[in-house]
Amino acid sequence: MNRQDFTKFLIIFTFEKTFLMSSKKTSSKLIVNFDISYSLFGISSSEQIFVASIELNKLIKINLSLCKSLELKRNSNLLSFSTFSFNNHDCNLNYSLISNKTKDGFLLENYKNLDYLFIVSSNEQNMLFKQDLFKKLRSEIFIVVSELKLTNKKEIELINNVLYQLWTDTKYTHS
Repeated sequence: MNRQDFTKFLIIFTFEKTFLMSSKKTSSKLIVNFDISYSLFGISSSEQIFVASIELNKLIKINLSLCKSLELKRNSNLLSFSTFSFNNHDCNLNYSLISNKTKDGFLLENYKNLDYLFIVSSNEQNMLFKQDLFKKLRSEIFIVVSELKLTNKKEIELINNVLYQLWTDTKYTHS
């Protein structure tokens, strides 16, 4: 299943909250409606993102690879966040490791202590998988791993639009 297919049907992920997304394209307004739920983990590590991606690949037997940087326009500044992704089509699981920091700012400003965000999405909610994944994420190079439950509406919208951008290569402007 390619990224474009994600916009054609209801997407259900492992986290139990659902949200409405919209995005704008050129002069016409495109509204994409789909429910999103996901597991979002915050990771603190002294290692660079490529080392963290290699460690995640070993720990949970995936193949995260560098993809196009996540670009976010905030207050007339263009922020670019390194991103590694992997789509396991057999299991219908999507993994994204995103840097939370750039030299000019943070993706999630309320979580400045986190170096990376690890997002796992699936069309099935599987609590056993989520618990097993959380146990595996505890490794020597990851200083802190915690599951984030966002409550701030702007952060929730931001993460939803980050996911949408990853799937569709659409840029997002955040105020």
